Amino acid sequence: MDLSPEQKTQIRDLLQQEYEKSRELLIKIMDLQFELRQLRWQDANPAAVEAKKEELKNLRSQLQQIRQEYRQKMEYLLTPEQKAKLQNRQGCKGDPNIIKEKRFQKKEHIKERSKLREGNGQSFQRGI
Repeated sequence: MDLSPEQKTQIRDLLQQEYEKSRELLIKIMDLQFELRQLRWQDANPAAVEAKKEELKNLRSQLQQIRQEYRQKMEYLLTPEQKAKLQNRQGCKGDPNIIKEKRFQKKEHIKERSKLREGNGQSFQRGI
């Protein structure tokens, strides 16, 4: 992307800051994922499982906010030409409409698989 030495230093500093800010959150997410798997394995109360899932969702949302914040800070350091190169590299990754469509397609696919499994009498448990 033809970054200047100053840009490289600033971006490296931002990446370090992002890491430090998100490290503990990532550890909490990993711990919660483990706890959730344990609850599912133990056939725990569905309310307890849902509470853990909600807690996990909130932590992931916080992590996404941190990443978005630092992504914006990094993009602010780029010239218009560098931003264009970055968007070309990312392809559809930067297009919110394409992202939404892919998420929708994935959810529909999962729903279809679940219906097929239910129709065949198969049960499916995630995380085990």
